Amino acid sequence: MSRIFKINNKEDARLLRQKTQNLSKEEILGADTEKMKKEMAKLLSKEKFGVAIAAPQAGYNKSCFLISAHTFAHAKQEEFDPKKHKSRFFFNPEIIKHSKKKIESDEGCLSVPLKYSYSVPRFEKVTVRYLDEDAKEQTINASGFLARVLQHEFDHLQGVLYTDKAKKVIDVDEELRPINKDGHEK
Repeated sequence: MSRIFKINNKEDARLLRQKTQNLSKEEILGADTEKMKKEMAKLLSKEKFGVAIAAPQAGYNKSCFLISAHTFAHAKQEEFDPKKHKSRFFFNPEIIKHSKKKIESDEGCLSVPLKYSYSVPRFEKVTVRYLDEDAKEQTINASGFLARVLQHEFDHLQGVLYTDKAKKVIDVDEELRPINKDGHEK
C-alpha cells in the first residue's frame, strides 16, 4: 500500500535523509517511473494541504518531484482551471540561479506531521533546469510562492527538510491550527 513516508518513522527517516539518484532519460520514459509517477500523483491528490511531493516522500530514492496544478494556479494568482493549469513532474532538477534576497515565510511538509513553521528563509527567485516527463530539458523561472515550493522540493532530493532551515517550528493539529504544549488550540 502506498503511503507518505514520515520523518518520525526510523525506516522512513533513513530514506528521507538520503541524497537521491538521478534518472537516465531511458529511466524517465520507462515503466518503473510511470508507476512511481502514478503513485506520487495519487498520494498528493489525497492530501488536503499538499501542494507538491518528492519521490522520497513516496518511498523512492529518485531525483523527482511533482508540483500540483493548483500550485501553478496559485502562483499566478489565478483561479484553478484544469484546462489551463497542469501538474508537472521535475526530473533531475538543478537550481541554476537564485536571487541574493531571501524571504522568510511559512511552510509545512507531508513528511513532518503536526508541525509547521512561520519562518523558513528561502530565495525570493530561482531558476530551475530539469527534465520533463518526455525527458526533454526545460527551464523554469519562479518567484514568490512557486520559488518557495521548488526550493522545498529540491531540498527533499538532497535529504534536507524544511525543519533544518526553519527558525522556529510549532506543533499544530490536523487542520494546521497551532496548539499549546498541553494539546489545546491556542
